[in-house]
Amino acid sequence: MRRSIATYKVLLVRDSGAVAVQAPLRGPGDARECFTRSGIDLSSEAVETLWAIVLDCRMRMIALTQIARGTLTTCPTSARSIAQVVLAANGTAVILAHNHPSGDPTPSAEDVEATRRVKEALAAIEIALLDHIVVGDDRSISMREAGLF
Repeated sequence: MRRSIATYKVLLVRDSGAVAVQAPLRGPGDARECFTRSGIDLSSEAVETLWAIVLDCRMRMIALTQIARGTLTTCPTSARSIAQVVLAANGTAVILAHNHPSGDPTPSAEDVEATRRVKEALAAIEIALLDHIVVGDDRSISMREAGLF
């Protein structure tokens, strides 16, 4: 008995409206600038959203994409969904950013634990998680700078 299997073709299509940042990203300030230049204001979102800045081997942004959209207090995601975006863009590293609609950017215990799990999973496939930035009303917190992962 012959059984057929599904085959898939994935095409990477570059959005012509994206603003490229050619200089290497050197820290959280540069990551924040990527959002500003792209016209994305995480602090104005009514629900939690998770974004990824995908970087090439020279630490230049090659993609900026929304990974997930959640609720007022949570934004469920997986290392798999993050890895798919990074691999599709042929990236080597990623910086995550998500907002807290409450306005307080202090990372929750769940934020810290999820970030640690994602970092370990991505490391297994040679993708570096460089930072996870939590955005509030008037400030943001770099989890790397805060020593949280």
